[in-house]
Amino acid sequence: MNYSLLASSFVIISLSAGCASRGNVSPQSQPLNSAQIEAGSAIDQAALGGGADEQWWKVFGDPQLNTLVARAVSESPSLRMAAGRIAQAQALAGSAHAGLGPTLGASAEFQRLHFSEVGETPPPLAGGESWDNNIDLRLSYDLDFWGKNRSALEAALGSLRAAQLDARYSQLALQTSVVRSYLQLSYAYALDDVLSATVAQREQVLELTRRRHDAGLAPQLQVSQAEAEVAPVRVRLEQARNRIVTLRHQLAALSGQGPGAGDAIARPQVAAHAAATLPSVVPAELLGRRPDIVAARWRIEAAGKGIDVAEAQFYPDVNLSAFVGLQALNFDDLFQANARTLGAGPAITLPIFDGGRLRANLAGRTAAYDLAVDQYNDSVLGAMREVADQIATVGSTARQRDQAEAALAASRKAFDEAQLGFRAGLTDFLTVLSTQTALLTQQQELAQIVAAELDARALLMQALGGGFRDTDDSAALIQRAADRHPPPPPATQ
Repeated sequence: MNYSLLASSFVIISLSAGCASRGNVSPQSQPLNSAQIEAGSAIDQAALGGGADEQWWKVFGDPQLNTLVARAVSESPSLRMAAGRIAQAQALAGSAHAGLGPTLGASAEFQRLHFSEVGETPPPLAGGESWDNNIDLRLSYDLDFWGKNRSALEAALGSLRAAQLDARYSQLALQTSVVRSYLQLSYAYALDDVLSATVAQREQVLELTRRRHDAGLAPQLQVSQAEAEVAPVRVRLEQARNRIVTLRHQLAALSGQGPGAGDAIARPQVAAHAAATLPSVVPAELLGRRPDIVAARWRIEAAGKGIDVAEAQFYPDVNLSAFVGLQALNFDDLFQANARTLGAGPAITLPIFDGGRLRANLAGRTAAYDLAVDQYNDSVLGAMREVADQIATVGSTARQRDQAEAALAASRKAFDEAQLGFRAGLTDFLTVLSTQTALLTQQQELAQIVAAELDARALLMQALGGGFRDTDDSAALIQRAADRHPPPPPATQ
């Protein structure tokens, strides 16, 4: 074999690789620099803490809630589906990894042939019949000079990591759903307490009004008005109790159980002033606390590797192959020493003209990269908005709670004074009932505000990533992807 001629041919082919034109195809999108994002006053003015724990729901101080969250994570069908997607991504990564190594295969072929009398087959085989038997063992290895197979593997590994992070975010979303439903159940019980007391108070007013009417001290109109005030509160009480039942069913379903399991869920005992800590640096550290954002980073890395694969396809593909086998027309000769066949050598392929297939593939991979970058940017901006919204809501509801507690204290004081005045004969009982109505209204409003504040804290913990920590330095990965595939410079006038 003339190896110098082979090497010269390889050089000539490599230098002519530009014959298949790549055109003017390049990424158009650039990942956002989180350090340059305007966080806003809601985040800038927030009290900073050491960060959230991965079991952030424990700040609500309810063991029953802890049990429900743990069961939901272990039994949820939605998380099993996420595990299935991870298994698919692992299989694709395994397939890509196989492309880095050699392949070895065996084949055996046995054919009964009838040879033409007037064809190319010489006598004595012409016009006769015989067997054509082949047994081969073939070895092939792609030298991967341009890194196509390595880039394909890295792209598959990036997609696998993204799938794992998607599963982590699905778990966080499920945990948040359990916590929020549990907080709604707590509020439903509090509302039941207030409405039960309100029904009792309205019925007491109705009974007093009827007595006054029977004594000739009140007209029938007042009796009718008192009756009209009882029914709506009873309706709301029934709605609150039905809400308790449905929320129990919902929690049972979220924890992977049938609705009957909800009957065993006791009244929540939630700490009303549960705290939610913020990251020590906002927004930079925030981006490492969101599994969905880190997953978006890995998709940029995987898409960038996809561009590398598409670009490598414009260059020559060099494979080394070898085979050894046996070939004979008769079975008796198949395993003789002189039936042996063997061969080895390189195979070089070069795309010169393909009708634009490679350029279209590169354009598609580049568009996928731009899409991954745009989705990442959208996720970053959305995460910042969610954090800012929930911080503002937590602060607002906390201030509302302070005001509602002050109003409740004033209403309770007025009710106590009305009772003392009634016992001293200074006020009538209707005045007592009137101040009690104001007290019950304030109790209901405070319960609603507390529920809104706790719900906002739960949503804030989800927006902060639920204590997730990125251990893979995905920020460096996204920067490398951006450096490898920068967008074109802006056009000049």
